[in-house]
Amino acid sequence: MAIKTYKNNDKTKLNEYLNVQNFKCKCGGKHDILIDDKLVKLLYDLAKNFESKYKQKVCINIKSGYRCSKHDKKVGGSGKGSHTKGQAADMWITLIKTSKIIPSQDICLTLEDMGHKKGIGYRCGGVKNEKGITHVDTKNRQWYG
Repeated sequence: MAIKTYKNNDKTKLNEYLNVQNFKCKCGGKHDILIDDKLVKLLYDLAKNFESKYKQKVCINIKSGYRCSKHDKKVGGSGKGSHTKGQAADMWITLIKTSKIIPSQDICLTLEDMGHKKGIGYRCGGVKNEKGITHVDTKNRQWYG
């Protein structure tokens, strides 16, 4: 698996839940998009886990995926972090049939149960709902925020 580079207007479907545009930088620039295959696989496995648990389809919602260095700094990052390398996403999961948002705590604990030993952040990314947004990354480190 590797980090792949996609053109800004690429609409390639990555799996049944995600396409390249889900990871596009929110700065509005026309630059390429970096996405780690490991991140896509992890989010796919996470979605399948919740579908099995809740017996219904889910939707993965990406608030922030790839960020260019300039945008990363603008939102409080270092400009060199895992988002800038295509290795991170701030996301939440919704159950489609019931519109229920899965709490960030459940997502974090499920990632741990799945054996994910890289970055997991609880209620990150400018929380707009009471359930929170979960940061997940594939950077070669162990971090819980």
